[in-house]
Amino acid sequence: RCGGLPRWLPHASATGVYSATMLLGATLMATYPGESGPLVFATMLALGCGLAVLTGISVRLMQLARERATLSDNAADALAASEDRLKLALDKAQRAQQILQEQEARYRQIVNGASDIIYRTDENGHFNFVNSAAERVLEMTADTLIGRHYLTLIREDAREAAREFYAEQAMQQRANSYYEFPVTTGSGAEIWLGQNVQVIADDRGILGFQGMARDIT
Repeated sequence: RCGGLPRWLPHASATGVYSATMLLGATLMATYPGESGPLVFATMLALGCGLAVLTGISVRLMQLARERATLSDNAADALAASEDRLKLALDKAQRAQQILQEQEARYRQIVNGASDIIYRTDENGHFNFVNSAAERVLEMTADTLIGRHYLTLIREDAREAAREFYAEQAMQQRANSYYEFPVTTGSGAEIWLGQNVQVIADDRGILGFQGMARDIT
């Protein structure tokens, strides 16, 4: 979900003429015309709305082409100039999207090449991302770990202390913490992990947690 959608967007989408994504992109184009367009495109791309922006520009270009066919020469020239600006903005938006994809690929390569466990959980403590080191150290596949609650990895007699520690961090929204605890691997072996955990939050509250753990056995 990127930003707040206009109230009319779901109703317009329901007509079947345009998807919600196309309408959102077109709304951005109408709201931010001219030179301010590329800045808006870059901002929205950074928020993960690249498809909406790119599709919206394409929709607007098709609209301008139809409108130009019914207008006078002067009006048609003005529309042609608008089309040129939109095409330039489309090129910039596509390049920005490509750069973001390349950066994400490099980031994933670094994370998966790390020797330490790197993971993220949702606000309730269920894993939604683990790197390759987590699979290797914990002797479990990513598919086995994703969706699993972090406490189930901790040795049973140490779970309550860990739960209280991280509950306090969440309640105080303390940015960082360090904690050591025993875990049971997929093969049944016991190892000790030392990990740093960060709270992921915004003005709506806690969104999740991200951590980096190391085998300190």
